[in-house]
Amino acid sequence: MDLMYIRHDANGHYLDAGYLTRYDVAFDITTDLEYLTNEFELTMTLPDCAEDLLWSENGNSTMIFAEGTEFGGLITGSKTNLESNEITYSGWTWRGMLQNYIIEPPAGQAYLTVSGNLADIINSLPMPSYFEAAATTYTTSSYQFNRYVTTYKGITQLLASVDPSLRLSFSFESNADSGTVTINIVEARDLTDLIELSQDYGRIALQITYDSTTPRHLICLGAGELEQREVIHLYADDDWNVSQTPIPNAYPTETYDYSSSTDLLADGIKHFEELIANHEQIEVSIDGLGVQLSDIIAAKDNLTDETATAEITSIIYRCSDRGTHQTESFEYKTKIIKALPDTANTPEEVSVTQTQTSGDEIGSITVGSTTTTLYSKKYPVLPVSIASFSSLPQTVTDSKITADMVCVKTELGTPSAQTGDWTVTTSAGSLTISGSISGSTTATLYLAREEN
Repeated sequence: MDLMYIRHDANGHYLDAGYLTRYDVAFDITTDLEYLTNEFELTMTLPDCAEDLLWSENGNSTMIFAEGTEFGGLITGSKTNLESNEITYSGWTWRGMLQNYIIEPPAGQAYLTVSGNLADIINSLPMPSYFEAAATTYTTSSYQFNRYVTTYKGITQLLASVDPSLRLSFSFESNADSGTVTINIVEARDLTDLIELSQDYGRIALQITYDSTTPRHLICLGAGELEQREVIHLYADDDWNVSQTPIPNAYPTETYDYSSSTDLLADGIKHFEELIANHEQIEVSIDGLGVQLSDIIAAKDNLTDETATAEITSIIYRCSDRGTHQTESFEYKTKIIKALPDTANTPEEVSVTQTQTSGDEIGSITVGSTTTTLYSKKYPVLPVSIASFSSLPQTVTDSKITADMVCVKTELGTPSAQTGDWTVTTSAGSLTISGSISGSTTATLYLAREEN
């Protein structure tokens, strides 16, 4: 990944731009509002003269970035090591820069209240002049920002109020002497059918942490004083379901003080679920996984046989450039969303069959009177879409299809169009569906190949 820079002088005048070489860099980007970092460090050899510094107090300033990606930001400080003849620049990523702006209520008003298109609202908030929200169709009505909240947190909360699946993504595109940071409103991508992380894959470093301090009993303290204060007790059962049903000897116990709450039960449940979400954390180091912040993946702990969905909440990207070559690594942290059913013991009905006779058996699928065995380590899953068709057989060509792939699931636009059992066969670069059809339908087939 090429790292570029654009440098300006103390008055904001363009100095130069180009590619950086011979450096070590680490970008830490996150969506977790409780553990925000969104910083970076860049270490290079000390230049021969001060004019060549990328940053100096009240002097040069520099943006660094990998074009078209989220990895970039503004240098805001430096640390010099004369012994090693190195300088380490530090700064805020694009997300981090929005953490340094505050949304204030208008003069004479308690809150800032907004209505309209989300892009227009975001563009009206405090942020650098070269930030711009991309066009969107999402809107809101009479949304009220919290008082003196950061721009980043305010936008994140605004999106969540419109649709809990909405997320922010950032990208930077350079021009002659500057550039634009585009803020995109996107839906979280659900990749649980495509990616399952577990200890099976020796090429990754997977760490699963269970926090023993997560409370089972939460005492919520609301408005009022002393014996007049509102108190609500919440409990989490063995599956971490929250209710007001008392659980004897629930431990650990924790208090939640929210005296300004107007709905203590709802606020208490929300807070409890946030604590529970951090109970189980997954950290993984792997190259080339191809996921982004907010993507939702599946993860399995082989030791406890627990399977869960997890959202990518942090990515640490590291790169060492030595002029002639680079080494890169990605570290991902997640937040558990919810437990998934045990697919190893739950047969799944699908509408295609194909024989597969290797790997570790994990279950089966039944189509009509035919049962097909499923095997583990089908990764990655390749979705193949077929436009409307009304006759069989149908052949689809795709260079990604290989002869050792098996179809593990299909989704039909008109399920009633299927008559009897269908069979899917694969070859290098194509697949063929055979069987009987009544009417017309569209289809998406999910292919998988056993991983060696």
